[in-house]
Amino acid sequence: MRFNSYFLIVCSCLAFFPVTQAAAEPDSGFESIFDGKTLNGWKAADGRFWSVEDEAITAKSTADLPAERNHYLVWEGGQLGDFELKLQHRILSPNKVNGGFQFRSEMFDGEIPNDCRGYQVDNNTET
Repeated sequence: MRFNSYFLIVCSCLAFFPVTQAAAEPDSGFESIFDGKTLNGWKAADGRFWSVEDEAITAKSTADLPAERNHYLVWEGGQLGDFELKLQHRILSPNKVNGGFQFRSEMFDGEIPNDCRGYQVDNNTET
């Protein structure tokens, strides 16, 4: 398995919810990897769950399109060296939600296709 030092955003869509990460003007010395308009530079194994709404990366699981496992949005717009992660996020759901952000991680096919392992920050409605 090949190690990818890509920055990953992961959202574990286990309930009906939107998750957003808004585009912000980068601080001096920072370069944004999200333009606020498109998912250019980002890749998802199943892009049906991901979009840009109101200048925010948005993940949605709905009754018509339920996410029954993790779905990852992966930064593939270039190698990243040392970085500081600055973002805002929110989870809009009355239901239990499990989500998070992966970084310095790798994608692999194991028991679950298109899975991810590495460092992660959890954000969910239960903790």
